[in-house]
Amino acid sequence: MRRAPSLAAASLAAALGACAGAPTRPLDPGAAAAAARAADAAFSASVVSRDERAFLALVAEDAVFAGGRRLQTGRDEVRAAWAVYFGKDAPDFRWAPDGGGAAGSGDLAWTTGRWRMERKDASGTPAAAEGRYLSVWRRAGEAWQVALDCGYRPADELGPLERRPLRTLTSADGSLEAALGSWTRAAGGPRRGAYLTVRERAGGAWRTLHDAAAGFAEPTPPP
Repeated sequence: MRRAPSLAAASLAAALGACAGAPTRPLDPGAAAAAARAADAAFSASVVSRDERAFLALVAEDAVFAGGRRLQTGRDEVRAAWAVYFGKDAPDFRWAPDGGGAAGSGDLAWTTGRWRMERKDASGTPAAAEGRYLSVWRRAGEAWQVALDCGYRPADELGPLERRPLRTLTSADGSLEAALGSWTRAAGGPRRGAYLTVRERAGGAWRTLHDAAAGFAEPTPPP
């Protein structure tokens, strides 16, 4: 694995100015949203450059990611699930943020974007997949770390879901809230998956900004 300064590490240092023990400077929502998008771009660059150290530095210790067959809780589980992207024959996996916002207190933010993965299938034929994602970022000192992550299909496209919340984050000023958990449904398409909802409070009422859902991969049936 490459240990020299990578594009991801350079982007992170330049965009965020992260350093251990640095004082926390107040950020307005616009600056916080821009910083979260910069961190998201550096997050993708860490995977493209196979820099696992830079990748893990951007993952919160208590992060929850949706992917594969279940939720990944904590940095260690995320590291195990994403190890496939840092090996010698890793697929080409990258993404780019195209939207974002932040709480008035500047400590919690969200980003959306599109991902693309290219790899060879079992027969050696090139294959590609793509989609959208939603990530929630939490400020840690002068740096930003992804705390919640989920694929993005509008949840209402799946019909009624039985939801089981796992983690809820709220900004210091109470203006932004993000909740991630799992869902099940009786029939039709994927029957299990994860959701990530982001809401903002304005004028004393909550407004949903994003309600994303993703299906879990089903186990392969035995031959």
